[in-house]
Amino acid sequence: MKILILGANSYVGARIYIELAKKYSVVGTYFSKKISDKFLYLDITQEAETREFILNQKPDTIIHVANNPYSAWCEENKEAAILLNQTSTSWIVDAANGLGAKLIYISSIAVLDGDVYGNTKLESEKIVKKTKNGYLIFRLGLVLGMSPNTGNDRTFNTLIKNLENNTKAAYNDSKKHIITYLGQLCEVTEYCLQKNIWNETVLIASEEARTRCEIAKDLLTPFGIEVEADRNGAKIPPRAGDFSRLKELSLPFYTYDQAAVKIIEEIKNKEQYRI
Repeated sequence: MKILILGANSYVGARIYIELAKKYSVVGTYFSKKISDKFLYLDITQEAETREFILNQKPDTIIHVANNPYSAWCEENKEAAILLNQTSTSWIVDAANGLGAKLIYISSIAVLDGDVYGNTKLESEKIVKKTKNGYLIFRLGLVLGMSPNTGNDRTFNTLIKNLENNTKAAYNDSKKHIITYLGQLCEVTEYCLQKNIWNETVLIASEEARTRCEIAKDLLTPFGIEVEADRNGAKIPPRAGDFSRLKELSLPFYTYDQAAVKIIEEIKNKEQYRI
């Protein structure tokens, strides 16, 4: 099986890349700040180039992780966000259909928010369901876990910087988040590929919500890093989550505590997460 990962250079995409490359023939793309010479350049906002690239690669399965996940950027750059996070999805689906390829789309629980970012993800989900040979939509919460891409400002990478710099950390203690363990996402992806599970929309996350401060304490305290609570802002409950398909399909599942144990081990062995 040949797998094409669009956005393999991203925090989420890079971890998927190294896990799947252990068993499959995998091609990954990047757009900026290339982290591996193995990756090939692609700007998915260019229609002709995107179609040509996919058709030339002839993948059996495409994993689409090439979106901008920052809500503030999407609000400030609405047209660019729609082009990158939504319009390009239709070109990817068309190319997949032209090849008879399957498509896995990495979405977000933010589809429930009603902002620009959430709306582009929700509309992309509708487009992805037009993939003729099979699709999967994985909705993620706040993603945590080691990745070859430690250079961007995702929450987990900020935690790693606190650890590497041995600095006291202050994190928000107002908003609760549903947590997605990055290793679980990779396990679910591989499980679905092996078991031939398609045409599903699945929330991949633990049911227990935590604030960023609680997460930081759980993951940094074992390494001797002091964590303070930033209590600015009103208390915000987590987004609602439907975990029914995750359980009904018997997909790999972690409680928050189980995920935290796995992540701490990953931090201890972070050199293994290199490309």
